[in-house]
Amino acid sequence: MTAEIRDPEIAEAGRAPQASQRRPTWFVEILRGIVSRDGLPVPLTPREFEVVVALAMHGPCRASTLMGILDSDPEFERSGSLVKVYVHRIRRNLGQDFVRCVRGMYQLSGDARVDTIEIERRLEQAATSGQDESPNELPVLLELARRIRTVTIAEAAAWDWFAPHCQRATALGRMFALFAARTALKRAHYGRALTIARQLGCEDPCDEEVRELSIRAYLTIGERAAAVKEYRDYERALRSELDLAPSSTIRDLMLTGETCS
Repeated sequence: MTAEIRDPEIAEAGRAPQASQRRPTWFVEILRGIVSRDGLPVPLTPREFEVVVALAMHGPCRASTLMGILDSDPEFERSGSLVKVYVHRIRRNLGQDFVRCVRGMYQLSGDARVDTIEIERRLEQAATSGQDESPNELPVLLELARRIRTVTIAEAAAWDWFAPHCQRATALGRMFALFAARTALKRAHYGRALTIARQLGCEDPCDEEVRELSIRAYLTIGERAAAVKEYRDYERALRSELDLAPSSTIRDLMLTGETCS
């Protein structure tokens, strides 16, 4: 399994159907900004893609509710006919069953898969299982966590309504990576713990939990000079970006050299 990822389960969704009677499989790839049908990308306008993502994130919506999500302009909120135009175009490209209208509410087909939802579910399951992942599985999960933390979605960047979803995904990706690093440290996999911590530290130099983990790892393996350098780097980053000083917790760690968590 390579680190250039589409989630292994997600990749399976991209395979062509074996028989003509099979129902279509749809895959909404928010991270890549595309929607595919039976593994083939389907062209959508940015607005049509936004409608698809809104339905994926919010579930069944009335036309007026959907427009209220997409636009703050009251005129648009009342324009249910505009939603019907978008839905018509989306169905024309992806099939009539891709967007359904049930009791006056639009929703995506139950056969439609969404990358961020599947990745979030997979990371949550891994973080709560408390078990070691296989040597092949952990790099895949860490790459998924990195992507969901750091990938910028060009189309979604201008969507104010999408910001909470981005923040949740970013927090989950960080949570899983930090969980993996702490687990590695407890199990004496110091190189792995430091590798994950370095990546997280590059993304946010002021993340104290990450800095503390790195310092504990260095102290545990007897690399006090490296621990001091990590602390000094953190101290400078905090002062430069936030005009703050490290907390007493991390200062005490440096003074005592205590490495137990």
